[in-house]
Parts: sequence; structure tokens; C-alpha cells
Amino acid sequence: MPLLREELMIKCTVTTEESDIIFKLFEAKNADLVYESDYDKAARAVASFKAVDFDCSHTLEPREIKTLLWLCNGEEPTEQRVKYEQALMDLDENGHIEVSEWITYLILPEKISSKESSVSPFNS
Repeated sequence: MPLLREELMIKCTVTTEESDIIFKLFEAKNADLVYESDYDKAARAVASFKAVDFDCSHTLEPREIKTLLWLCNGEEPTEQRVKYEQALMDLDENGHIEVSEWITYLILPEKISSKESSVSPFNS
């Protein structure tokens, strides 16, 4: 069942700005409603982003991306893997990974699937 933005913000520890990003990414038909399970996934993605943004720049550097991937996958990623995943995440191709790009990469992979074939070093 969809919940109101205010109900979800009370339940999860995200700022208004982060909540706006989450709602925008899910493209809620009603700007004040989103499914609780979707919002929870996105709020966890925001929390993981904040946890590894060591320099508090609000963007991720390769070493921070490496840490995130390591935590998510349980094994240390190679430098090649980090570069590949960074290229996938960087939707606006500005060289910086922002929280909205991390959320999209993590929980809305269908939004980056078309980019995958053009950046993959693993395709023949």
C-alpha cells in the first residue's frame, strides 16, 4: 500500500532533499505517494552512500565506490570492476557519482541496462 511522503520520512532517517530524490526516481504517479518497500530500499541505499562518502563531498570517488561494492558483494572488487561499475553509475557522465545515481544503480537497474553494453569491458 502506498504511503504519504510525511509518513515515510518519519519512518526512515532521510532528509527532505533525499526524500525528493527518492520520489523523483520512482516517478510516483501521485507526488506524495510511494510504496513503503520501495522507499525502504531507497532509504537503505542513501544510508550506504552516506556511510562511505568519507570526505562528505556528496559524490563518490573510486575508492568510495570500491568500498560500497565490496560491502554489497562481499568480496573486494578489482580496479577494472570498479571502473566498469562507475561508468554504469555515472548516468550524466560528469565523472561524479551522486546519491541519485547510486540509488538508480542499486535498485532501479532497468534504468541503466541500456548503458551496460556500451561500457562493459567484459563483452567480446
